[in-house]
Amino acid sequence: MPRLVKAMWYIRRSMAHMVSIFSRSSRSFTGAARRCFPDLPIHASTQMAIHNATGVRFCRNQGMTRAVLARECSAAEIALAAKEGIEIEVFGHGAQCVAVSGECLFSSVVGGRSGNRGRCAQPCRLDFKSHGRGYALSLKDLTLTDRLRELEALGVASFKIEGRLKRPEYVAAAVTACRQSLAGEVPDLETLQSVFSRSGFTDGYYTARRDLTMFGTRTREDAAAAAEVLGKLSALTRNEVGRLPVDMVLTMAPGEPATLAVTDGTHRVECHNLTVVLPDVVVNPAIGSENDSYDGKWEPFKNCTNFILQGKKNPFMQSYAVSKGFTYSIV
Repeated sequence: MPRLVKAMWYIRRSMAHMVSIFSRSSRSFTGAARRCFPDLPIHASTQMAIHNATGVRFCRNQGMTRAVLARECSAAEIALAAKEGIEIEVFGHGAQCVAVSGECLFSSVVGGRSGNRGRCAQPCRLDFKSHGRGYALSLKDLTLTDRLRELEALGVASFKIEGRLKRPEYVAAAVTACRQSLAGEVPDLETLQSVFSRSGFTDGYYTARRDLTMFGTRTREDAAAAAEVLGKLSALTRNEVGRLPVDMVLTMAPGEPATLAVTDGTHRVECHNLTVVLPDVVVNPAIGSENDSYDGKWEPFKNCTNFILQGKKNPFMQSYAVSKGFTYSIV
């Protein structure tokens, strides 16, 4: 229960920062989130091991709006899943685990780091032997980037690129290949393979050809190929939005307009026409109630020009705003 309460707290804090969708991997999470945040869209994570139409139907009946299918699904299974009335998301490119999605405990058992919590130590990439074959648990990376139009025709709504701890050039190559494929062009799989692969790619699960050609490992040749293309790929990120450190000072005083000043050390900008985002309040004994008093919380913002109330089903905050003469909008 403490973990569930903490999860609800994280959702509430995230919603205050405009996060609008959450992906879940447990049934208890869905029930609690639905009670606490009735308007929040919830997606079924690949950790749920949803691999057929029955699983997608379960997600739909639980009120979820999208299911991220397990990477082990074939084209036929994806097509059936897409007919169940909610959005379907599939992995278009990225690492392929030898275990069934969401069911692997290998890392947590041997290393104390659970892959089901995003902390996989990837022990399956070690040199395990089987019948004289090395790296017997290491699969090549999955890629369906040359089949995105085909997946779209099957009813897939979204493609996921897996790239945990990968460098920007990897992201650039993967996104470029996907964009080329969706535009009807031939994706640049050669560059994509050069920037990172484990002796090539596989689509064995998707095509239902499950054999030893699906296995591979990262070699010196793979690393050398990456060094040759990194310079070319860096050009794809040259238009990336730059980051500039700034200092911000918010000045608020009774009876005075609120002012936000921003400076980079050389230039200074002041904003007097502020919009304040007030998150919706959750009434739930498990995580605490804050509906007892708002006077102290609203007072600092009384001179601001507009308010945004997050949440369409909290009449308390709306009526309170009206009673205080505030102008507000709802998102």
